Amino acid sequence: MSIKKNIATLYLTQIASIGIAFLSSICLARILGPAGRGEQAIFSNAITFATLFFGFSIQSTMTYFLNAGKMPAEKLLLTLGLFACLSAIALGLTLFVLKQQHLLHLALPPAFHSFRWLLVFVLAYVCTLGT
Repeated sequence: MSIKKNIATLYLTQIASIGIAFLSSICLARILGPAGRGEQAIFSNAITFATLFFGFSIQSTMTYFLNAGKMPAEKLLLTLGLFACLSAIALGLTLFVLKQQHLLHLALPPAFHSFRWLLVFVLAYVCTLGT
């Protein structure tokens, strides 16, 4: 297969994966209900979705660049740290804009709209980036 077909296949697979993950998170939240574990499931699924959306497949990208010899291993830690900081800032700004527009309920349950929970959300996102 040519490189163009491989790239197209990779992007189509990732788009399908994101769509399926989004739909399954909605189904899981509806099955569990809004009380108790339902809100926790929505919160954890929102973190996973944010990782898919703001993570830009950093794990596979770093693996490719290291194995192809396009990036020295010494720069990996700095690059990953910079990426984690920038993407966390982008996520935080997105959550801030959603809160200002009174649309945060689309991403998180109302119980998690306080500043403390938004900070926990961003920190959990940064931790999830490495997995």
